[in-house]
Amino acid sequence: MREWRSLGVVPTGGYLPDTELVALMETPGAYAQGYLLTTNYRAILDYNCSNFYAMGVGLLANAIARR
Repeated sequence: MREWRSLGVVPTGGYLPDTELVALMETPGAYAQGYLLTTNYRAILDYNCSNFYAMGVGLLANAIARR
């Protein structure tokens, strides 16, 4: 996360420590969102190796957490 911060990437969903291992997933489109994927995303992929499934689970979890 430290490297992403140095490039100006700011997580909007909450704080991530500098030592957190993250990868950036960009969605198609000129102004589409990007997502910082953590080890939780990897764990979901271990259960079902589909990016569509893992993103669906992650976005649903975020929506539930905001309620």
